[in-house]
Amino acid sequence: MEAKVIQSSVQQGIALVKAVAFDLDGTTYISNTPLPFAKEIKAFLDKKGIKVTYVTNNSSMTKRAYVAKLNRMGIPVKEHEVLVSTEVAVQYIVTTIPQEKVFVVATPQVLEEIKMSGVNVVLDYKDAGCALLCFDKTLDYQKIKDLCAFVRGKGLFLVTHGDINCPTDAGPIPDVGSFLALVETSTGRKPDLLFGKPSKFMAEAISSKVNTPTANILYVGDRLYTDVAMANKFGMLSALVLTGETKEEDIAKSSFKPDIVAQDLGHLVEILEHSMR
Repeated sequence: MEAKVIQSSVQQGIALVKAVAFDLDGTTYISNTPLPFAKEIKAFLDKKGIKVTYVTNNSSMTKRAYVAKLNRMGIPVKEHEVLVSTEVAVQYIVTTIPQEKVFVVATPQVLEEIKMSGVNVVLDYKDAGCALLCFDKTLDYQKIKDLCAFVRGKGLFLVTHGDINCPTDAGPIPDVGSFLALVETSTGRKPDLLFGKPSKFMAEAISSKVNTPTANILYVGDRLYTDVAMANKFGMLSALVLTGETKEEDIAKSSFKPDIVAQDLGHLVEILEHSMR
C-alpha cells in the first residue's frame, strides 16, 4: 500500500507545516521496539528545520522515562520535546486549584513526579478535594475502593486520558478507559475532566509546546478516536499510520477523517518529501 492523500488540499497544508507531533504507542514504537522509520522521520524533519514533539496519553511512566526510552531506541529527544497527559493534568491543577489536596492513583514513579511538580498530594482520599486517575499499572483493589469512595462524594474527579487499551507487543492491555469503566459502573459518575487526546487541554498544550498555531501543526498517530479526532477538532493537519490500532477499513466507519493515510512512517516521509521541497 502506498501513502495516499485523503483531502485534495493536503499538499498545500503540508507546505504550511512548522511542527510535527507524533503519538508514541502504536506510532513511534510498540512496547520496547521502535516502529519502521521512526528514527529516519525525526532526522528528516530535523534537517528540514521542522519542530518535533512526541505526545502520549500513556500516563504510566514519567516524562524522564519516556525521554530515556526514546534515546535508547536511537531517537534523539530532549525533555522539552516530550508531552505526557500527566503533565497537562498537573498544569491544570497547579494553575487552577493550586491549594487543593489531591488523591492520586498512579505508579510510584509518576506519583513522585506529580509531587515534585507542585501538586499537594495526599495519601488518604478522605483528606482530598480532588482525585486524579492515571494509568496505574500497580492498581490494586484497595486503590479501586478508595477511588470509588472518593468519586461517590462531591470532589473534583480528574482523569489523565480515556484510552480503553494500550498496544503492546503481546497485544492490547487495559488502559485508563478500562479502569474508568469500572469506576463509572460502581459509582454512576463520569469524570469532570480528561486531559489527554482528543481534549482541548492537550491540543493547547501541544501548540504551546512547539510555539506554533494548530493550523501549522501536523499530528501523526494510529488512532482515529484520539489522534485524528483531536486534529480534526482543533484544526491540525492529520496523518494516520496503520502500524497500531486502526485498520484501513475502519476509516470509512469513523466520523473522524485523516488528511493522510500511510502504511508506516516511511510512507509518510515519502509524502512529506514531495510536499516540503
